[in-house]
Order: sequence, then C-alpha cells, then structure tokens
Amino acid sequence: MKKRMLAFVMTICMLMPFAKAVDITPYRASDYLVGYGVALTAVGDGEMRITYDVDGKGPMKQIGVEALYIDYYDNGKPGVKYRVTLKAYAQGYDGGFDTGNVTSYEKECI
Repeated sequence: MKKRMLAFVMTICMLMPFAKAVDITPYRASDYLVGYGVALTAVGDGEMRITYDVDGKGPMKQIGVEALYIDYYDNGKPGVKYRVTLKAYAQGYDGGFDTGNVTSYEKECI
C-alpha cells in the first residue's frame, strides 16, 4: 500500500509542471473517473491542438470522450479566441457509469 501511495505522489509531482506549461484545466473526479482534463494550444499557422486525458478507477468496460464542444469568440478583432469543453465517460463492469464536463482555458489562434 505504501508503494502505491508513493508511486501516486511521485506521478502527481511529475505531472504538475506539465499541467502548468500547457494550461491544462483542473482534473475532476467521480465514482468511476479518477480524473479528466483538457488543454487547448495555439500551434501556429491558424491551427489549434486539443490535448485531453481521461483516467478511470481500475478496469472499465468503456472509457473515453463522449463529445468535444468547440466555442469561439470573434469580437471583431484580429485573432479569434477558442475554448473546448470535453465530456468524459466511463462505464464500469458493474453496469454503473459516470460522465463529467470540463472546459479548457481560452486561447487565441495565431
């Protein structure tokens, strides 16, 4: 049990700098989902990159992203701003399931 806890703490410590670097939104948790998050990055040349992560509590029958919703704001100024909302889904082998939404930070397309 101590080894598992140590491994968990070390994993969190290693991921924290990464989360800050790409503006990943805070992880959420539920009965079947350990956490989920989404990040939006301006790549350049008018392209945006969506990065996401969905983690379940143990083996799952189904797990992943049910939907991605992309919003944009034009405001009549150069550089359209985008944000993305992720709908995570996980179903356990016991038949129960959980969903959750999380929205990225707003990013300007360059």
